[in-house]
Amino acid sequence: MIRANEVPMIRWLLVGIISFLVLPGSLCLAKTDLVPLLEAEDLELISFEQSIFFPSPDGSKSAAPAGLYRLGLDGENSLRLTRQTDKEILFIPAKRRKHKDQVTSPVALFVVDDTKYVHLVLLLPGGKGLEAVGTYTQARTRGLSPPLLSSTDLHDALVRKLDAHNKTP
Repeated sequence: MIRANEVPMIRWLLVGIISFLVLPGSLCLAKTDLVPLLEAEDLELISFEQSIFFPSPDGSKSAAPAGLYRLGLDGENSLRLTRQTDKEILFIPAKRRKHKDQVTSPVALFVVDDTKYVHLVLLLPGGKGLEAVGTYTQARTRGLSPPLLSSTDLHDALVRKLDAHNKTP
């Protein structure tokens, strides 16, 4: 015979047994579920071999030393550049832009154009994105803001990144 004070303990024991038998399969990610998550994470990585200087809101320039970085969104008009070695973060003003490519997760692009500019682009699902433009020198640029990448240049950079990503073992 079960006493009244044993009922809560038996309930918890039953809940534990049922949870152990039923939940592990539904709470764990299958290997096939994990692969797209890891691939999406890799698409947010960029690397460059020399320092890049970006304009700051106060008119000075912020330097991003050479290295491997994760490019992320930081608000509507700012990118977050996180160095992978020490997790140092640099916030970079960026311009909103549109794109025509279908992406299911954020994709970071690093593009050096035909002139002297370096473009960091974060493509987002839904045809939206952000682009920051920097240079390899600390010299201040005069005149108009540097142009954003053309749609064709942006598409070509995405194709190159996806090709390189798909060739990686």
